[in-house]
Amino acid sequence: MSLFIDDGDRVWWGGKLIRFEPSKPLTELTIKIRVHPLPIRDSGLRLTASILYQPLARIQLEETQTTAKYMPAVQLHSIPGISVSLRTEAGNYLYYSQKSRILDLNNNPETSWSIDGDKITPTSWGGTTPSVSNGDKRWAEAYVYYRYERWLCAGGYYENITYWKEEIITPVKFTSTRIGDMISCSRCGGSWAGSVASWPKGSTGIYYALGPGIIQIEEYGISVSFTVSYGPVALTVELWYEVSKGTAYGSPKVLVSVETWYKDWLIGFDDNTGCKVVHWTWSDAPP
Repeated sequence: MSLFIDDGDRVWWGGKLIRFEPSKPLTELTIKIRVHPLPIRDSGLRLTASILYQPLARIQLEETQTTAKYMPAVQLHSIPGISVSLRTEAGNYLYYSQKSRILDLNNNPETSWSIDGDKITPTSWGGTTPSVSNGDKRWAEAYVYYRYERWLCAGGYYENITYWKEEIITPVKFTSTRIGDMISCSRCGGSWAGSVASWPKGSTGIYYALGPGIIQIEEYGISVSFTVSYGPVALTVELWYEVSKGTAYGSPKVLVSVETWYKDWLIGFDDNTGCKVVHWTWSDAPP
């Protein structure tokens, strides 16, 4: 949601993505939204004096565009002796940032891009990535679609109506996965922490179910760009430490194939990431 407040002297703006699943007929939420003053006070445009009050609102969708690209999604960590891959099911959720900013009527930015929150990004596609092995660590990337919207907004008292524009960038869905860039890790092969799972020597069909994660940004600086009517729009978005089964029967999973048992036990642990990132180590004894 976007919040606009007119205190009679100036307009204040803030945005926050609200996501909840009501468990009762009436559900109350307490939401804190950081607001910023809009530099625009008087657009020079006027409505008739018969309109005493115009609620602060989006009044017209001016333009919408869509772009898509592969983005970091889930970290895949291997250690010597194992291969790992990511399995997703149709209906699974990833989480990327929704962002917004304010423009004047000439499409000049009046505020910087603000993170509205972590947006559910579902998939209708199920599949398994190629494997990562022999101590390699890489991103599993998702092909994510982002939508651009630009709205004309208005609000104010009497004939002095203030006008401005709002741009909103929203992740819509992802449609496939692949293996991406290399990542570094200092946790694999060491002592375990957080949620721990273990498998004795000779086990097969090994997997580690992912989710729900934690509400925290995992990766910054993911570039997104659009070509809109007034020119190029470029910004960076964020991946969150969140993942869930969504509407699917099962959660996303890290699948494991053991090629060589270096010790009697294979240990998987999440290092307190809510089972979003899985690290591995070998052990002579169970945890």
